[in-house]
Amino acid sequence: AADVELATSNFYLTDADNKLKLTATSSESTQWSLQEVTQIPLTIGSARWASLCFPVNVSIPNEMNDLKVYKGISADAYEVKLEEVSGIIPAGQGVLVYYPFPKNINFPVVYDGETIDDNILTGVLLRRTGLTPKTFYGLSDKSPDLGVGFYLSETTVVPANKVYYKPAVANPSTALRFNFGETTHISVAPSVQQNAGSHYYNMSGQRIVAPTRGLYINSKGEKVFLL
Repeated sequence: AADVELATSNFYLTDADNKLKLTATSSESTQWSLQEVTQIPLTIGSARWASLCFPVNVSIPNEMNDLKVYKGISADAYEVKLEEVSGIIPAGQGVLVYYPFPKNINFPVVYDGETIDDNILTGVLLRRTGLTPKTFYGLSDKSPDLGVGFYLSETTVVPANKVYYKPAVANPSTALRFNFGETTHISVAPSVQQNAGSHYYNMSGQRIVAPTRGLYINSKGEKVFLL
């Protein structure tokens, strides 16, 4: 590609009102320097889940064994099936991140390229507007009653660097729980998970106050059969 030059004879670059401007006064000029970005931070809050979509490739920190990154591989009317991702998160890919404690996590920027196949989650780099309410899901925390999951959005907006899922079916359900394969994970408030086994849910994700004999999911996301 040909080089492009900007002629600024007798003019200087300055910033004013959060805008770049050209000025004829040298005393108003601003010196700029570029610094390489080597990592991008992500904040994990009390919900312990976050979604991300970065504009560059990043690697998943190897030293954090409890850090889990997931893509979505399929979904039905009640749940979205997740599969763990390892290695590198490619630029523009939307994923979900889980860590058991609130923490600021730095993802190192890398220049190696990988792809994530069969990911049904959509990531956005810039704030997306104009979506139709109740036609797409976003990650949300409805604790203490419902916990963390994909909930049908009431808005028309997806924030920058976040993830959403848009089902192909009409009249989607109000929420999707997470399915990790053989074990269905029910996310609940930390205070509930600290009392592991004290709460049970049926296979539709509804909390059962007085469970009887049968198959349930406990607060740790484990399938259990009560006698």
